[in-house]
Amino acid sequence: YFLQFWVSDAAQGQVDVLANVTVQVNTLSHEVIPWAVPVTLTSHSPQHLITHRQGVGRSPLEALVESVESIAGAEVVVVSLEGQSMTTPRGAETQVWLAARPRQPLDQLLLLHRQQVSSESGVEVSDVGVGVCLTQPHHEQREGSRAWVVDANTTAVVTPRFHTMTSGCSCHIRQPQILQEQQRQVTESAAYQPNVAAVTHPSSCQPNPCLNGGRCIANPRGPSCVCPQGTSGSICKQLSRHFAGYGWAWVPSVPTCSHVHITLEFQTSCSTCLLLYAGPEPTSSHPAARFLQEDVLSVELRDGQPWVMLDLGTSPVLLAPSATRHKKSASQVTSPPPHQTSSLADGRWHRLDVIWGQQKAEVITDTCEGGGECRLTASLPPGVGGLRVAAPLQVGGLAHSPPHHLDHGWPAAVTHAAFRGCMRNLRINGELQDLGREVLSHNSSPGCRNHDHCLAAGRPCSSHSRCITSQGGPVCECDLGWSGDACDQKAQPSSFSRSSYIKMALSTSPPPNTTSLQLRSVT
Repeated sequence: YFLQFWVSDAAQGQVDVLANVTVQVNTLSHEVIPWAVPVTLTSHSPQHLITHRQGVGRSPLEALVESVESIAGAEVVVVSLEGQSMTTPRGAETQVWLAARPRQPLDQLLLLHRQQVSSESGVEVSDVGVGVCLTQPHHEQREGSRAWVVDANTTAVVTPRFHTMTSGCSCHIRQPQILQEQQRQVTESAAYQPNVAAVTHPSSCQPNPCLNGGRCIANPRGPSCVCPQGTSGSICKQLSRHFAGYGWAWVPSVPTCSHVHITLEFQTSCSTCLLLYAGPEPTSSHPAARFLQEDVLSVELRDGQPWVMLDLGTSPVLLAPSATRHKKSASQVTSPPPHQTSSLADGRWHRLDVIWGQQKAEVITDTCEGGGECRLTASLPPGVGGLRVAAPLQVGGLAHSPPHHLDHGWPAAVTHAAFRGCMRNLRINGELQDLGREVLSHNSSPGCRNHDHCLAAGRPCSSHSRCITSQGGPVCECDLGWSGDACDQKAQPSSFSRSSYIKMALSTSPPPNTTSLQLRSVT
């Protein structure tokens, strides 16, 4: 809108002075808001951020948006600019919320290229909020508290205020807010994969929910995905990834739940390497002048044995077999069995379960099917919460050098050796993580086609399953709704009337340590 008017000021002796105001109104769709990422700036106040610089022809905020668009390869919009600077030990800080729909997560791209964005735009980016949920303001709020107003004299910006929460159990990143409640009700499933209708509009393909090149088909009952070969599930997740060494991949943050269960299968010949890491970046090349208490999770192989370090904000806990334990931690690992588990760096598929909650941390190797020192447990101090790490879960290696362990009071340093081999079926609280082409990564690639033991054993699995190793050899684990040895037969549903039931006899005994049950129902 272009407004033109005349101003008279008797005190200044001015009459009918021509003035004009240009008003630009941008509409934010409900689909954009959940994708917003908070960016903390230390070089500019909110007023200076929107003031056009002489000789440049654009404001620092416009320069910041242009730089972010260059690394994201997508249009970037400003969702919110907080009108008050925050005073921190680092000085005054300004927070701006940016949103875009790039191929890879915007928060991870900003975190990885933070220094590049700062250099190109001239705006110092000190922090990127990873795994933060942005929700709309409540309608019962008074009008003045529902908007930020930044007035820089010749320019003013008005943006909405939002509520935020960290990536907890009730937060689902990169999903429409109107369907987050529906998502929350089904996340307790042990083998949960989100349905297509849970991540997009029920009757359209905007936004496209299909991952890894899947083709979306819209229909009145909800969209469906036609998935390319090698992907599975309703939204075409790629469940395996190959690491060539000196590489890494990023997946969403570990939720800050009080109880967390992470499952990972891997095949490698490297005896010492990093499997998973969630924790701080290095502070500097020299030890910090003061102790920095920060949460961390490091899952490694050391001498072919599992080695897990966990700190939930109180004191570090070290879980490792007695033969590979370097130092005693603040919490003691329970007494191990008399004999040690064989090396996991034997080129075969192995599974690790990392669990914490209810004042206990636990690591289980191969669901204890092979015996040996397969279960490691340690007590957690009372009152600990979840893992509070505002950073992606790094898989297979680190995108940065490991932090100095003495800076954080850790019992040992995190290994710098990257993983070589294949990983698959990474689950966080039952949800399978996508390891496909939309994952931010380096020196790693989707899929592990040369590691299909079912195919080598003459029992190829269909596209509705994945190959897993069990005590009796490789078998096909079926997706929901499929059955048979190759998972190529649709499961037959059963109808129940009031007070009816079914008794079933298992043809084989379930594993003694872990059992999962999949059930899909309509009522």
